[in-house]
Amino acid sequence: SIDLWRAYNGKKMPPGWKIIDGVLTFKTEQILEEDYNYKGSRDIIYGGEMFQDFELYVEWKIPVGGNSGIFYHVQEGYDNPYEMSPEYQIIDDENYTSIHDVTEYNESFGEKEPEKLQDWQMTGANYAMHTVPDNIEKILYPTGQWNSSKILFTKSKVEHWLNDVLLFSFKPWSDEWYRLRNSGKWDEYPDYGK
Repeated sequence: SIDLWRAYNGKKMPPGWKIIDGVLTFKTEQILEEDYNYKGSRDIIYGGEMFQDFELYVEWKIPVGGNSGIFYHVQEGYDNPYEMSPEYQIIDDENYTSIHDVTEYNESFGEKEPEKLQDWQMTGANYAMHTVPDNIEKILYPTGQWNSSKILFTKSKVEHWLNDVLLFSFKPWSDEWYRLRNSGKWDEYPDYGK
């Protein structure tokens, strides 16, 4: 059901989202002609309850070149949820840059190989904050196949899981967290993580 789901800063679901065979699904071909002029956010949120500490489990799949994510501790009233909300990144690690040019964006952060997805942009990362360590064998199934993610959040620990593998954990608002927060990627968004 999409009853309790709605657009970020909105009252109803944005065009293109439907339940198909029991799965919340977005497809551009589901957007009706009268919805082409839709000006609201296409990001969606669940508006049923608010949580501070939580454990979220979700199963997902994306198309070739897909880019998505799970924002958590979202606050409305901003232009976009990424201005203040952490994001569990979901992206086509393998094919994204063969379809989308990330060079200019990554050059703005001084990346050495700006044409490539950076570790802070890959699936499972806490976008532009925490990355999957090299010693973790990340299991990411190909586009079009189901993956599972889990996020555990408490005031003392955050965990990002992918397909039953713990990718990393960190302490929110710790010295390390503030060091990453103040690394330059969030300079334009002073409320990030608050």
